[in-house]
Amino acid sequence: MLLVSLDPAHSLGDVLDLTLGPEDRAVPGSGGRLRAAEVDAPRAYARWLARERPLLLRMAERGTYLRAGELEAVLDLALPGVDELMGLRELLRLARKRPDHALVVDAPPTGHALRLLDAPTQIRRLARLFAHLQAKHHALSEALSRRRVPDDADALIAGLLDEADAIDALLARTTFTWVTLPETLAWEETRDALAALDARGLVRDVLVNRVTRAPARACALCDGRRHAERPVCAAIAAAGVRASWVAESDPPPRGREALRRLRIRTGLPPRARAVRAPRTRDAPGTAPAAWRALAATRRLVVFAGKGGVGKTSAATATALAAARDGRRVLLLSADPAHSLADALDRPADGPLPAAPGLTARELDAAAVFEQRRDGYRRSLSGLWQPDDARGGASASLDRALARDLLDEPPPGLDELLALLEIEQALGAARTDYDLVVLDSAPTGHALRLLAMPELATAWVEALLRIARAAGVARLAGLVHDLVETSQGLRRLRALLADRDATGVVTIAQPDELAVRETRRLHRALASRGLPPVALLVNGMRDGSCALCRRIARGQRRAKGALARIAGRRCAVWTAPLLAPPPRGPEALLGWAARFAPDHG
Repeated sequence: MLLVSLDPAHSLGDVLDLTLGPEDRAVPGSGGRLRAAEVDAPRAYARWLARERPLLLRMAERGTYLRAGELEAVLDLALPGVDELMGLRELLRLARKRPDHALVVDAPPTGHALRLLDAPTQIRRLARLFAHLQAKHHALSEALSRRRVPDDADALIAGLLDEADAIDALLARTTFTWVTLPETLAWEETRDALAALDARGLVRDVLVNRVTRAPARACALCDGRRHAERPVCAAIAAAGVRASWVAESDPPPRGREALRRLRIRTGLPPRARAVRAPRTRDAPGTAPAAWRALAATRRLVVFAGKGGVGKTSAATATALAAARDGRRVLLLSADPAHSLADALDRPADGPLPAAPGLTARELDAAAVFEQRRDGYRRSLSGLWQPDDARGGASASLDRALARDLLDEPPPGLDELLALLEIEQALGAARTDYDLVVLDSAPTGHALRLLAMPELATAWVEALLRIARAAGVARLAGLVHDLVETSQGLRRLRALLADRDATGVVTIAQPDELAVRETRRLHRALASRGLPPVALLVNGMRDGSCALCRRIARGQRRAKGALARIAGRRCAVWTAPLLAPPPRGPEALLGWAARFAPDHG
């Protein structure tokens, strides 16, 4: 069996207690029957580009009107969406290397996992783009020699098409097991994912993780959680999916021996005994003053962390508290698998009556791209008029090339559009908002978003040089748009670099695996000049049963380790595990009211 992680924020090695890399290695103690790897998509792209660079430059030079220097600048830029595209190419490479091994994949979180399914389409689009460049070369060579001679560029195009077909065939033989929690927000997200898989005709199962065990004696927290899990399990049963479940572990399994002891049970958990809904303690409808101070003077607060740790709930609670303090707040979700509406328990598409001054928005990258695309298409079509000196067959091929470039939103567009949305909301000429609270995508893609302003600025400026070289008169609208975008991105880079204006808040659950993940996240953020201003340790247990007390002891140890990672300049707060999890404005504010500073 071959076990491969495609999540940019890898934790497979942590779970196996093993150092993994992009080449598979045998897992000790498996008798050679299990191998594992963690795909490094950016490095895989760099290797591919280094190998194909001379050919790509030659194809572009003979298929476009760009100069060599402009082509070099474009090739040197990082591609948005490379994780998804190169991730599946690497998966295919590893699978071909071990044809006798069954393949098990640890995919990235929901939104980006679904993007993996579009990788064959993206590869075919790339092949089609190259084919149009090659068509211009073939048209010229046939005019001169009256014959067509295939070359290494044709072989590259054919190889890409073969890869797309192979990935399609691999996906068609794949069963998707969607891992969810027995919580309403998690099930809402899972239900959307299952619908996307159904639309593609793919086989899917559901595994319900961390199901609450029945306590040996009455425990308000455990009984409350089991009471809240009943309707979620009923909804899963009503969905007609093949289901399995795993009970909550103490501690979470790490290492091969602990994983061997993990029991996956088929079906759904037995119905919990009927218990009364727990009485929740009343709490004031706002967050503590010190937590609210995180957003009191800042213009941008970014919430980052792994999927399923409470990132959306914490971001929403903070935005609600800031709005009730009189700030004009935009709560923006950049996660392709949006959960703002589920957390608020109402549509997230505008102002919220529960919090005057707060507007919630779930970014729809495809819709925004669609709005901009028609304008770009009109600008580019003006380059190739019938009276153009470069008219005829060449102009037709140029139009086809431009059409291919604009046919579909490229992967990774969510991150770029989220940046533009932030800048537009906080721009000097705008007075609608004075604070943006960003619910980012899970860890790996959040880091990509925070690195995006520099990359996007380079992309826009390269496109601007190309557009100007093509003729300002015909591309005046496009050039103006690119200039404005470049200026906005520069302002956003200055905003992110200002620690008084921007704060990053990380969310982690108190367990040993989270300690390792959070250490990597904080190091990565610091390397980007964005050291976190606060760490929220979410899910602290205060139940009365033996299991709760045992878990709480481990959580306190993990919290201490997380506090050491945070350091002296990063505030550490704790948030309780609630049953049921908070949903809706008042419940979220009541939960936030119980955030407590950690004094070590």
